[in-house]
Amino acid sequence: MVLLPAEVAMQQALRSSFKSSTVIFIAHRLKGLQNMDRIIVMDQGEIKEQGSPQELAAKTDSLFYSMLQAQHISLEEFSKRE
Repeated sequence: MVLLPAEVAMQQALRSSFKSSTVIFIAHRLKGLQNMDRIIVMDQGEIKEQGSPQELAAKTDSLFYSMLQAQHISLEEFSKRE
C-alpha cells in the first residue's frame, strides 16, 4: 500500500510545522501511522492500548496488530517509513 501524495505532503507539513508540539491525529487508514511517536488505540471511548507503532504492530495479541491484519498490512509493509 502506498500513501497518496496528498497524505505524504500533509504528514511532512505536520512534522515540520508542529515539530515541538503535540498533535493528535485520528486515523482509520493505518498505513501512515508508522512515523508517529506514539499510538493510542481506543475502543468505545476507552483506551485499550498504547505504545510506539513498532511495539504495537509487533505484538500479535494487540488490537493494533489485528487492525493491521484487517487492512491487509503486513508487519514488513508497515515497518517501511514513508
